[in-house]
Order: sequence, then structure tokens, then C-alpha cells
Amino acid sequence: LVGSSGGLVCFSGLDGLTFKTLVCNPLTQTWRTLPSMHFNQQRQLIMVVDRMDRSFKVIATSDIYGDKSLPTEVYDSKLDCWLLHQTMPAVNLCSSKMAFCDSRLYLETLSPLGLMMYQLDTGYWEHIPAKFPRSLLDGYLVAGTQKRLFLVGRIGLYSTLQSMRIWELDHAKIVWVEISRMPPRYFRSLLRLSAERFECFGQDNLICFTSW
Repeated sequence: LVGSSGGLVCFSGLDGLTFKTLVCNPLTQTWRTLPSMHFNQQRQLIMVVDRMDRSFKVIATSDIYGDKSLPTEVYDSKLDCWLLHQTMPAVNLCSSKMAFCDSRLYLETLSPLGLMMYQLDTGYWEHIPAKFPRSLLDGYLVAGTQKRLFLVGRIGLYSTLQSMRIWELDHAKIVWVEISRMPPRYFRSLLRLSAERFECFGQDNLICFTSW
């Protein structure tokens, strides 16, 4: 499962030696198998839906095994084909933590520290030197409405001093601004042990948390 957007669900995986991507509409129970990419390897994918245009796009970034020489590919449902775009600059990505906000794809990077931004309309990549907050243990990018981009993460070196916080990116100053902290009782019920992991996802300006 790659993700969902606008009521559509995107899947990808290997069928024998062939990497395939499928999009499903659960309400109409219809499926679409996307054509093969120009460089048909397992890639990090994200799907975005344009409700006004009644179309969707699938963005394929770097190879999941670290091959940074592959160009970015974008599938356009109206054209039913993959378009080649600029190769993402060589960076050390922070897993697959990314978010799509205001026609831009954001990915967390460890080296150089900050964000990589992909502009869907121009097809170009840009590094944003927004340093992460100190003592950030794990963080997730969450897209909000009206061009808002959030960073949700756990802060603190010791379990008794940890807390969950939410920051918003100040696009003008290129800094993360703290806007909220999870009340301690909710944090303790979400993460009982410091070794436990959590995930979160957003819908509009709502953020949902889960842990295991």
C-alpha cells in the first residue's frame, strides 16, 4: 500500500520480476494498472488527486535501494503515461517520510539536514535548509490546508522527559515554529514505553496518531 488521496488507493509491488503500480477506487470497485515506468524499479511513490481536474498523478522519486541516479518520474492519469523529470540531487533521505502540500512534495533529509522539495508544476528539486528541532527522536511530515506543512515528532532523550510536539514550517524564515504540545496524559497513553513507535497521518488540519 503506497497511500491514498481523494478516495483513491495506490498499491505497488513486484509481480515476478516486474514492478507494478495499481490504483483502485473502492467505491466503484474499479482498478487501473499503470504502464511500466521508463526505469521500472521499486521506487518511493506518492499519489496526489486533483478533484477539480478529476485526475491523479503518481510521483516516483528515488530507488528504495538507494540508487540516486534515477530521474524522477510522474504518472499523469489524463495522458496515461510516465513523464521524465529532473533527477533528485544526491541526499541521505530520512526513510520514506514525505508529504505533498501546495503542489510540492517534501521529503526529510539527514544529509544535508533539512528538506528536499519537488515542484510538481516545474519538475525541479530544491533543498530547503530547515533544521529540525533539537533532541527530535522521530518526526513525520504532515500536509495541512492552505499551504501549511507540519512536523510531528517526539522530543527528549529520556522516557520520563519525552513529549509529543507539532511544528509548522515558516516558509518565509525557513524555520520550524512550535504550535502545540500533546497533553502528558495523552502522550503516556499513546507511548507507554520509550521504545514504542508511533505513526501519524493528516487529513486537512486534523492529525491522527497510532502506536505499536
